[in-house]
Amino acid sequence: MTAQNQSVLFVCSGNICRSPFAAVMLEKKLWALGLDDVLVESAGTMDLEPRRASRLALEVADEKGLDLSHHLSRHVDRTMLEDAGIVIAMTKAHAEYLEALMPGVSEKTIVLEVPDPYGLQKETYRVAFQVIEDAMPMIIDEV
Repeated sequence: MTAQNQSVLFVCSGNICRSPFAAVMLEKKLWALGLDDVLVESAGTMDLEPRRASRLALEVADEKGLDLSHHLSRHVDRTMLEDAGIVIAMTKAHAEYLEALMPGVSEKTIVLEVPDPYGLQKETYRVAFQVIEDAMPMIIDEV
């Protein structure tokens, strides 16, 4: 798949911390590489009303020069999975959920093991952010 039709979907639980971090981070890195035609999206496995990124996620993203202020969470669905060129699950449990939703999606799924910071201290958000950032070179190689 070429960059012109490539898309990446990050998936976590509530789509208010980890997957939004990853999406804005990848967008910024791809833009710096001149690959701004790659569609980068995020979604969550929990079916919640649309919510903004958590307060601490907003703060940590801001510390790192990323803007999550316009993010609204959304629930992952089969169409998103079908349309994505690469799916990146934040944990093995998320990948299993996605495989149950759309059998065969594991063929294009990468699993990271990013600890869930929600409801914990700011340092836990920084740790999750760093785990995602450490995975970026591998993700960019896949794109």
